[in-house]
Amino acid sequence: MTKVTRTVLANGDYHEVACAVLAVGVTSPVTELLELLSSGMWEDPHESEFPDEGQARVRQRFLAAVEYLAQNGELSKGYNRLDAGIWEFKIEALRVTFFDTPGDGTYSPKLGADHGYSWDGRSRIAFPDDFDEYIRVGHYFGKQSQRTSPEDIARSIEVREEDLAHDRH
Repeated sequence: MTKVTRTVLANGDYHEVACAVLAVGVTSPVTELLELLSSGMWEDPHESEFPDEGQARVRQRFLAAVEYLAQNGELSKGYNRLDAGIWEFKIEALRVTFFDTPGDGTYSPKLGADHGYSWDGRSRIAFPDDFDEYIRVGHYFGKQSQRTSPEDIARSIEVREEDLAHDRH
């Protein structure tokens, strides 16, 4: 595997947020997602007619959340901690996973502080303030239920491993 050039979505005061790259073909799931959202053709599980003109708004909201994270080093809302240092942006039915790395092919899972439960019984996890400089957006999927499927978590971890392998070589 050779070093790759990643698509940078935002470069701010705190983080550079770029698209994770898969092992084969030097493709990026999130780059493909952005193209699908631009054309209204992302297969949103809650929509039945495509192209969906509302997807342009979802794309803008996602990119605004990425820019906010890069500039401020935090997310105020619209995120979840999944597993093993994988987090997700939440924009309507869209979920986009992300992780941090120092850029050398390693990672140290950031879990955030658990602040108990909110009034509706949901866990409240504080966004970590010790994320590494580089954040990579990886796997995306549509919200199907209250819990992220084990398959989507596994795929998110696979994308992270494939992406980090590029930095180790």
